[in-house]
Amino acid sequence: MRVNIQFSVDTDEIPDRVIAFVQEAENLLDYLNNEALANDTRECLDNKNVLTALDIISKFRERLAEIDIRLDDCMSILGGYQKLLMGELPTTGEVPMEAE
Repeated sequence: MRVNIQFSVDTDEIPDRVIAFVQEAENLLDYLNNEALANDTRECLDNKNVLTALDIISKFRERLAEIDIRLDDCMSILGGYQKLLMGELPTTGEVPMEAE
């Protein structure tokens, strides 16, 4: 289950926080690049083990969704940061940083 959390940081920390989230997504992608999705699926199907093949593909898709969610978090944070930089948000308040 995924939940949204919100926390506050100094505005000068935002770029580093976003980079950390991007690196997290990149690490997940690197992990997926090392997965043998096609080979594992073919092996399962050659052995008529369709349910395991479905499970392998499902888990791979879940990891892809994690990457997409993390990158969406980054876009949301940067959207708020851009508004702050453009003077559209008060500088004395907090810029919400949401992450899942």
